[in-house]
Amino acid sequence: MALFNKVTVAALGATVAASSAMAQTDWKDRFTLGGEIRVREQREVNGQNAGLTGTTDNWRTRLRTRLSVSAKVNDMLTANIRMATNVGIGSNGTHNVDFTQWGSNKPFDLNLGYLDYKPMAGINLHFGKNPNIFWTPGKTPMVWNADQTFEGLNAKWMGDFGSMKPWVGLSYAQMWERVNNAGNVAADASNGADVAMFGAQAGLKWAADPVDVTFGVGSYNYNNIKGLLTSTVGTSTLGNSAEGTAPNTTFRYDYKLLNAGLEVGYNLGFAPLTAFFDYVTNSDTSEGNNGMLAGFRLGQLKDQGSWTVMYNYRDVARDAVFARVSDTTFLAGTSDVRGHEMQVGYQAWQSAALGLTYSSGNRNISAANYTYEAYYLDLVAAF
Repeated sequence: MALFNKVTVAALGATVAASSAMAQTDWKDRFTLGGEIRVREQREVNGQNAGLTGTTDNWRTRLRTRLSVSAKVNDMLTANIRMATNVGIGSNGTHNVDFTQWGSNKPFDLNLGYLDYKPMAGINLHFGKNPNIFWTPGKTPMVWNADQTFEGLNAKWMGDFGSMKPWVGLSYAQMWERVNNAGNVAADASNGADVAMFGAQAGLKWAADPVDVTFGVGSYNYNNIKGLLTSTVGTSTLGNSAEGTAPNTTFRYDYKLLNAGLEVGYNLGFAPLTAFFDYVTNSDTSEGNNGMLAGFRLGQLKDQGSWTVMYNYRDVARDAVFARVSDTTFLAGTSDVRGHEMQVGYQAWQSAALGLTYSSGNRNISAANYTYEAYYLDLVAAF
């Protein structure tokens, strides 16, 4: 009996040890961790009436921190979570926080939380607080800000036919829940329905070394924005048309956007060159409803010692885009802007780079025209 007990204990010990080893192997196989820290030194020079009357010159140090984890639930389902610094609803969704408030703690909130379901090769379904699946030429955020996420459902198909790679993306996003009460009557002046976005994009990438061409067409429809209080979506919407008097200023239009983009790449041998063009129009109004962006990028940040140079010019009318989700940095992040942006990047270390961005132009806010310049010096490290 004693021998039997010793054998049993030894067998149980071996089983526990094997289970522990399997659990450790399982953890390593199923989980992926990642993140990014960006420290930015930022200078903004803002002048009124294009004559620099009443100029303000502001220096800020800003921080963006993101931490992500992905867990493989099974062969078809992956759970994804990303936390990020966030400064709230008025920030246009940006993750930048300022070095201020006497060294106080910075808010760190849920930025992504979604299930990625892959029923078959080439198809992804996202449920939850999802990433932006829509392609943008040159990765320039004219229609969408770079940190935009969608809360609802994404679906994307990506085909692979050798040199031809077509795709179709669909998204339903809940944007704002209206509440009918005495203190929010103006916000529900139209019909009291929630605000949602329905988006669809189709495109094709054709690769034939040394040239590759990518183009895409998208339709993004926001319903029930007309009549919504502008104050409910933050100060970043100042570029869009509104009517009424404070505190009951409401949006004048809905935003039914048609977006088309083209990107052409050519391998120069010493560096890749990409030219890009982006166009958007809002069919809900016939005035101030068009936007365009054109530019190029030379080089690519990839390995230590690599570099990139980028330039673009844009002219985005007042109601060409929904300003709440458009670019957060160009000319302080609003619509009704026109100007230039230049960027230089250098990968000084593996997975860490330096970048310098300069933008200048004019923007209109409340019938006043402002000149604007901004300088961003970034140190970015990914892990």
